[in-house]
Amino acid sequence: RFNKACGQAVDGWVDLRRLREDEQLLLKFDLQQIKSFVHRVKNA
Repeated sequence: RFNKACGQAVDGWVDLRRLREDEQLLLKFDLQQIKSFVHRVKNA
């Protein structure tokens, strides 16, 4: 969002310094879920 607001292209990178603690925890959980999903798909 920050990049877009500044007129820059969104690049997919997350600036962890800008995240609140709760957002960091949610991101960590989401990434764990993605990792688990990829692992299951590879082993299917």
